[in-house]
Amino acid sequence: MPISSGKTTLLLQVLEDLIEARGILPVNTLYVNFEDPKFSSNGQDNILQFIVDAYRVFFHPEGRIYLVLDEIQMVPQWERWVTSVHDRREDVKIFVTGSSSALMSEEFATLLTGRHLEMEVFPLDLAEFLQFNDHLPSDPVSIIADSAELKGYTNEFIQRGGFPRVVLEPNDNVRAELLRQTYYDILHRDIVTRFHIKDARKLEALASYYMTNIANSMSYSATRKALSPKISLDTIDRFTGYFSSSFLFSFVPFYAFSLKEQMAMPRKVYAIDNGLRQEVSFRFSGDRGRLLENRVYLDLRRENQDIFSGIGPSGPRFREHCQAAKSDILSNFAPLTIYYWRGRTETDFVLRQDDEIKELINVCLEPAAPETMDRELKSMAESMLHFDKDEGLVITLDFEDEIIKNGRRIVFRPYWKWRLMP
Repeated sequence: MPISSGKTTLLLQVLEDLIEARGILPVNTLYVNFEDPKFSSNGQDNILQFIVDAYRVFFHPEGRIYLVLDEIQMVPQWERWVTSVHDRREDVKIFVTGSSSALMSEEFATLLTGRHLEMEVFPLDLAEFLQFNDHLPSDPVSIIADSAELKGYTNEFIQRGGFPRVVLEPNDNVRAELLRQTYYDILHRDIVTRFHIKDARKLEALASYYMTNIANSMSYSATRKALSPKISLDTIDRFTGYFSSSFLFSFVPFYAFSLKEQMAMPRKVYAIDNGLRQEVSFRFSGDRGRLLENRVYLDLRRENQDIFSGIGPSGPRFREHCQAAKSDILSNFAPLTIYYWRGRTETDFVLRQDDEIKELINVCLEPAAPETMDRELKSMAESMLHFDKDEGLVITLDFEDEIIKNGRRIVFRPYWKWRLMP
């Protein structure tokens, strides 16, 4: 999960819910933040056991205890201790948070296989952004009645992004500094330090290049040519993997039946947050459309996480499935895989579930101009024919329409309606 996405606040809310809604005694909960300097080099090899033993001695909790270990990556071999607690069948419920690159190590995956439930925490979505601004409509009628203000907030959200502290900060200069610091921390704390990178300048150059080119397909050879012949293809491949594991960037593959063909095609790059991208990269006049596409990708990825984990209630498909199935999500809903596809034209998102193509989505900021509309209709018609789908979706900033082309339905829907009125 990315830095500054709100994971600490979320877990503190979990503890609050345990105490207030479920009647757990406060003494049976313990929160430890390992970024606190008191835990930074105190010479304790078994610091986790020392903390829990001291807690039991001083507070005498009875029954199950709920232990939150925040920024756990600061503790070497923490996963071995967690595994030993589980294997001893101690009555302890453990929550851990940390940078994704540390928590996704091979040793972690091996030791805790079958013993853990992983949850990604994303920056705010549109509904949460509106809630943070005290402007979340309560029902569809309110959404339509308040559409003018909602459009303004939607534009702001697409530009500013969704890191909670940034959204709550009223000062523009402080917001910018928060975003720059978050970006620096991801690059240097999550990647450079963890992976012992000697030449951080190459990493920074590649990150800047990806940030500038969000929503574009990127091949390693073209990336190397754009940067410098001094950076090798192997280095680009390794750094790209680090970016992915730290959640700074996501890379969407080309849809093909052949894995060999899929691997040969460039992947499209998306950033974890629009505000972060706007603050640290070069900007161009045509960026608004790519920012909207980046935001749509984040919603699709987050929505898939909500569905598969059964934890998050934000996505419309999550709510629809709960209402229709009224059954266990984990056993009844397979995750969606996100691709793009290109024939004569490009389809931004191809959503696949098991062996079925579920949905085709394009993103176009303002399709009203005749040449833009013609391009979008041709693109969606081509992909609907290729995948034998009767309907396609084009997400826009504010344009709305439905068009039948070659007997197939193309729906143009504003982003804010797509998110708030599924």
